[in-house]
Amino acid sequence: MVKVFLSLSFCILLLSCKSNSDFRNMSGFEKPFGQIKNDILKSEIELYHEKVNMPESPRLLHIFVSQVMDTTIYQLLYSNSAFGLITTPSTYYFLVNDNVIALSYLGVKEVGLPDSIAWAYLKEIFPEEYAYYQANNEFPPPRTGSEVVWRLKFYDGKLICRQESVSFTLF
Repeated sequence: MVKVFLSLSFCILLLSCKSNSDFRNMSGFEKPFGQIKNDILKSEIELYHEKVNMPESPRLLHIFVSQVMDTTIYQLLYSNSAFGLITTPSTYYFLVNDNVIALSYLGVKEVGLPDSIAWAYLKEIFPEEYAYYQANNEFPPPRTGSEVVWRLKFYDGKLICRQESVSFTLF
């Protein structure tokens, strides 16, 4: 039931864009972005950007969302390749203070963006991967690394817990 609700909520969000004035222009191309309405979550995302050093290579903040009963869990980490973002079902793109972030709904596999639309968001962030994908019609081998992960637990729209850990990633 929660999966269906999350899927429908996001579809309604996308369909609610009425015109090009609802699109944000970023680096010369227009595309719709979702909106994060919870100010506490926005603050945590901003704090993650400030506290967790971004390496020199291209990266994008990737947030995994899951619902456990009445608690929403967000896991924040940097993705260092388009491969993980495009191959994770139910990934959508949001702006927080002009920073593009990816948000994936865990457990929801029935909806998502086609690769061509996902690349509209990612080709400027990961230009080498995009060029490789265009030339070979496949992704380059995924990168590996360790990432600082923040796990945020929200209950009734309020942050109740933040945990920090280091995780080994394949994308």
